[in-house]
Amino acid sequence: MPIILLFMKKIFLPLILLFFLFNMFCQNVPENLIGIWEGDDRYVFFEQNDNNRPQIVIVYKEYYGWYLDRAVEPLEYKNLSPKARNLATPKESVQIYLDFEKAFDFYDDNDVIQLVMNYSASQKEYIPVFINDDLLYLDFYVQSSQETSYYLQISPAKFIGESENYQNQNIYGLYFSDDGIFRIRYWLSDMEHNSDIAVFDYKRKNYNIPKHIYTAHQNYSCTSGRGKRIRNLIAPKDNLNKTQIFNSSGTVFSIEKPYLKKLADKKTFLELVKIVNEQNAKRKPDPAPLFPVKTYYDIINELTQQKN
Repeated sequence: MPIILLFMKKIFLPLILLFFLFNMFCQNVPENLIGIWEGDDRYVFFEQNDNNRPQIVIVYKEYYGWYLDRAVEPLEYKNLSPKARNLATPKESVQIYLDFEKAFDFYDDNDVIQLVMNYSASQKEYIPVFINDDLLYLDFYVQSSQETSYYLQISPAKFIGESENYQNQNIYGLYFSDDGIFRIRYWLSDMEHNSDIAVFDYKRKNYNIPKHIYTAHQNYSCTSGRGKRIRNLIAPKDNLNKTQIFNSSGTVFSIEKPYLKKLADKKTFLELVKIVNEQNAKRKPDPAPLFPVKTYYDIINELTQQKN
């Protein structure tokens, strides 16, 4: 009996450990991300193209949208459909591996996701996204876990592409109160993130808000050093002068236009390739001449009419 137990420990325990490690590092694309997304200047495609580490697909709308460039895609995709050559675009596509994580530790719903863009072994970027009604937002606010009237801005990216965004030096928090909407500035800080509270006063009322916002793996603070009182408070506004788009629970909203919109009737890479090929088969019409151009036949006709 002891020999059997020893055998089981030597064989089955390593297998169980490998199983857990595999599931730990296996990255599944969230269901609400899968599909083809279109923006003003690009298409972005998500699918489970690798069981361990999926890769993103990005197609740029070059030359004012007349030419579509398959700039980012897995290497094996060129076997499914060869990439068309163009002198002004790179010959080979770039490969970007994806990981997914929570944008905030306290927020668990799947409508807010943080994309981890692995550009290389040593270079990565964190991009929080908000998905609502098949629209994807890059700039949005999440309700604080410490104060339900307070919403924290994530560090917004400008784009999803093959290069990194510039790091945001300032982000903001919005406090909705009976006195109006307070806009609190947070700046990039090298302080360690913690759950400290900051305080500001208005009309003899005290308001408590988080001192730090930790977003996209960067810490932002609204006070200097160990201080906890907010100085130079800007008077509250009656409204934001922009339409707020909330999720169903009212815990996340955006006041900016959506960055991408999901195509409802197209969900595969081959359908994306069809979009690319159809667009690239078009030819832009020649521009109208700056000055009227007359042919010899036009001049002869004019002279003939004058003689008659």
